[in-house]
Amino acid sequence: MENLSLIKKYQNFVWDQKNSGVINDFFCEEAVIYTATKQTRSISEFKKVIESWFIGFPQLKLYWDDYICDGDKVVVRWHAQGRHDGDFLGFTPTYKNIDYSGVTIYQLAKDKIVKYWAFADMAHIKAQLIK
Repeated sequence: MENLSLIKKYQNFVWDQKNSGVINDFFCEEAVIYTATKQTRSISEFKKVIESWFIGFPQLKLYWDDYICDGDKVVVRWHAQGRHDGDFLGFTPTYKNIDYSGVTIYQLAKDKIVKYWAFADMAHIKAQLIK
């Protein structure tokens, strides 16, 4: 499968449909994963990170602003919007709308994500929850 198509499919299943159960279909078992909140080599730990966003922001929408494909890498610049309706990183629900942006870099091999880097300004997100 073409790398960009695979990443778009991942985006749709995980972030649009809120389905963390498909993560094993997209990541190799030994994937190195750097999220905005945690570094792990465990897909089950990564699922917990993703699910923490689903709990904190059940209606979170992620929008692609731009992407670059080069060789085995896909880079996506995105922004997200949602309302803080559940517990998230020690914050009880504030019911405030948040808006933030980030970049995710995917490295792929044999139709699987082998490295994943997600960058988001967590200080900006937390500041919106405190206001």
